[in-house]
Amino acid sequence: MLAVKEKVVNNPDRFTERKCDNCGIKERARMSTIYRGRKRRRSTVDLCKKCSNLSQFRKCAFDRTGKNSVNWNGGIRINNGYRQHYLGKGAYRNEQRIIMEKHLNRSLKKKEKVHHIDCNKLNNKISNLYLCKNMREHSKCHYELERCGFKMLGRYIWFNYANNSYVLNKTKCKRSEKEADFGKTMTRTHTKRFGSLSYRHRYLGNQKYKTIHSIVVEEMLGRRLYANELVHHVDSNTLNNSPRNLQAMSRSDHAICHFSLQKRVSELYIQGIVVFENGFYKEK
Repeated sequence: MLAVKEKVVNNPDRFTERKCDNCGIKERARMSTIYRGRKRRRSTVDLCKKCSNLSQFRKCAFDRTGKNSVNWNGGIRINNGYRQHYLGKGAYRNEQRIIMEKHLNRSLKKKEKVHHIDCNKLNNKISNLYLCKNMREHSKCHYELERCGFKMLGRYIWFNYANNSYVLNKTKCKRSEKEADFGKTMTRTHTKRFGSLSYRHRYLGNQKYKTIHSIVVEEMLGRRLYANELVHHVDSNTLNNSPRNLQAMSRSDHAICHFSLQKRVSELYIQGIVVFENGFYKEK
């Protein structure tokens, strides 16, 4: 009869039953695997294979997440400029929606959006919040914000040609290029509409047309426009192709340019020059 070998407690190759401290599943695992997992997580928490992979992906152990994390800030974080509150199980909710729900004493619908009147995403006072029925109405608020800025162009707001942005300055920002008037006098043109914008086109022959504002800018620059370049109309009038009203810039700079105009109008709102009523911005 063969003698049975005694089990060695400290044998790292010995299998034992491991209970996951996260999900409670029991499974067989080597002692060396358990020790290696504890060393990697720097804790005495035992995790199953599934939870261990999730812990490794998070770069931290389960016992050091959430309220146990050294970076815990009371469940508040800043994401995309918005202040968010922790609800549990990895879920966060924007603070402006929580405040609006408390003010209305009801839950907001998924399609409803909360607009910040002064464009400051961290200013969540109820007086600075406006409830929009849907995303379309919210986009309209930003459109009215820009529209109000274009109406005040030349009085409170000027366009800085040096950095492609709108500024609050009483001194007009002039451009250095030599100006010409051929932008408005080109012949044989027709107007083509793209969405809500209308552009004048010049006939090039063989039924081909090209936008006049691109022709004017290329004549001013002495070169063709790059593939990632756009032509910005300073006064938002897409039919005004005067050289002083056109500025070439990249697509990213074009988005920043429109954002700078909204920022200037929000500053005028804080100063009391602009008021907000029923989703519309207007000069006081």
